Amino acid sequence: MARRLTSLRRLRQPVACAVVAAVLWAGTALCAVADEFQQLVDQAVRAQEAGNLSAAAEKYTEAAALAPGNVEVLFRLALVQGYLGEYAAALETTDKGLAIDPRNTDLRLARSRILGWSGRYAEARRTVNAVIAEQPQNAEAHTVKGRIEFYDGRLDSAHSAFAEARRLDPGNAEAAAGLADVARARAGDKTPRWRIDTGYLHSRFSRVDLADWREGFIRIEHRWPSNTALSFRVDTSNRFSETETSVGVGIAQRFNAAVYGYLEGSMAPAADFLPRSMVAAGGSLRILKNEGVIGDSMLTATLRHRRYATGDVQNIEPGIQQYAFDGRLWLAAKWVNAFDREADTRLAGWYGRVDWQVAQFLRVYGGLSDMPETESGVTVETRSQFGGLAVDLTPNIRLNIDLAREDRANSYVRNVYGLGATLRF
Repeated sequence: MARRLTSLRRLRQPVACAVVAAVLWAGTALCAVADEFQQLVDQAVRAQEAGNLSAAAEKYTEAAALAPGNVEVLFRLALVQGYLGEYAAALETTDKGLAIDPRNTDLRLARSRILGWSGRYAEARRTVNAVIAEQPQNAEAHTVKGRIEFYDGRLDSAHSAFAEARRLDPGNAEAAAGLADVARARAGDKTPRWRIDTGYLHSRFSRVDLADWREGFIRIEHRWPSNTALSFRVDTSNRFSETETSVGVGIAQRFNAAVYGYLEGSMAPAADFLPRSMVAAGGSLRILKNEGVIGDSMLTATLRHRRYATGDVQNIEPGIQQYAFDGRLWLAAKWVNAFDREADTRLAGWYGRVDWQVAQFLRVYGGLSDMPETESGVTVETRSQFGGLAVDLTPNIRLNIDLAREDRANSYVRNVYGLGATLRF
């Protein structure tokens, strides 16, 4: 019996050592994971503060993978995804967090905000109203409700919600900003709703002997508070000792901060060199929302059909716009595709332009292109350099000067001089 006890004592010593070693190893591993998690969160916060939302989302995602049950990280990730316009992903992230903590107020309010940003106002309203019913003293919940009502155009309800948030929390900056937004929106009928644009172009030619072209236009637009705009346009052109006129109409809609679309058409039934009819549709979609040095990113597209006396031409022009330096600089690029149905050919090219808001009253622009251009129903590769400036004489009066040089393959070189004006009232 004594020998067995001695053997057991000898066995316990290595077993105890192994257990202690395992515990120490596990503790060390947990500490390493915790350190990595905190580093990722710190990196995400710094990236977010610097305006690099894409990097912030990436780091929050990595942190969430290390700590799947951490609802605070999921809350932060959802908001960043919402700022980027990734609404489906942001809502999925809030769902993950709410599956862990269904009553989490921050996540519920974040979900309401994101629904509002994506235009799903009824769902957003139900979500925030549920929080307010449970927590009537929650100032942030009233602020979120104010934003949703404001997005939905319910200015009286938005004012009430922001005012309640301000009453509950007199220092609430978001509520104060919301009340100011409502005041500006209520004064919307005092803001310009009408816009008139007019311009004159004079073209001179070299390489071939052509008389100067003289062209002008006037465009009248009315915009409603719903961000719907209707326009009427008249273009006139004097070429080859003949004058032709086309008349057009258009409709444009700003659906929300990220989506814009338009449809327009024109007619000149007896024209020889202008399109006898034209229909165009297009728009833009914000795919990334950023602030700071790298700003918003937009996808653009234009589809156009023109019928000339000599045949039909269609254009497909996908593109991108990138803003920078808090929106003071922006770049636009397009891939231009022209389909000449009469000749059964396709020509493709590119277009690039940069705009710089030098000062509040002054914008300059310039660009290059090598793309198919259609004149008098004939589509030919054309290389262009162009530039100009726009000067705001007052907030509602703008003058612009435009210059361009077009080198049309196997044809003329065209120098264009333009002068235009915009009036808002």
